[in-house]
Amino acid sequence: MIYFIGISWLIWQRRNKLLFQNKAQEVHVWVRWASEKLEDYFGEVLRPRQDLAVRVKKKWQPPPPDYVTLNTDASIIQDKMGCGLSVVIREHDGNLIVAKTLFLLGILSVHLAEAAAIRLGVLLAQRWSLPKVIASADSMGVVAALKSISPPISDWGMVVREIISLQQHFLFLQFFYVPRDCNAVANALAIWSRMTHSSCLWTDFLPSCAAANLMADKPCVAV
Repeated sequence: MIYFIGISWLIWQRRNKLLFQNKAQEVHVWVRWASEKLEDYFGEVLRPRQDLAVRVKKKWQPPPPDYVTLNTDASIIQDKMGCGLSVVIREHDGNLIVAKTLFLLGILSVHLAEAAAIRLGVLLAQRWSLPKVIASADSMGVVAALKSISPPISDWGMVVREIISLQQHFLFLQFFYVPRDCNAVANALAIWSRMTHSSCLWTDFLPSCAAANLMADKPCVAV
């Protein structure tokens, strides 16, 4: 509607110039000029404001009742010694069951580190006698390998095969890829482990770097 009003005004202006000043541009030239003029006048008004767009932040998704969610992550710096692995296991209400970090002194590939973190998590779930587990990680390649009938023949592929063999100890154990925003607690703990060279286990209070994310992930907390 606003463009219709604008083009009508420009046509009226062109008519007046032709009648009273005997001036008129070629039609194709005038059309291009009019389009540019309208864009100058109304472009900012009609163009969507990117800074006002509402961004829906993704967050951790709770499992169904009687299931637990196992999140894992690994933190490494390329070509630097030391790797932090993390595991976070939560109930459907977001409450912590157990979390663990493991610091490894050495250089690991990204896939090997992520696979090692998932193995650490599955072993922890087995130790805690949790029968129904939804395992989530933000490594698309490792999760795809865990769902494949033929994991890669490599160092991390061997870890993947070991993880698959552990499925027999659970009533339900499936693996899913999640984006980093949905893996915030595990990510924070993995970084903390790498930076502090710490291997720890918690059943209640997490380090402050991860505690706020744990609280924010709870379904009852508004975002």
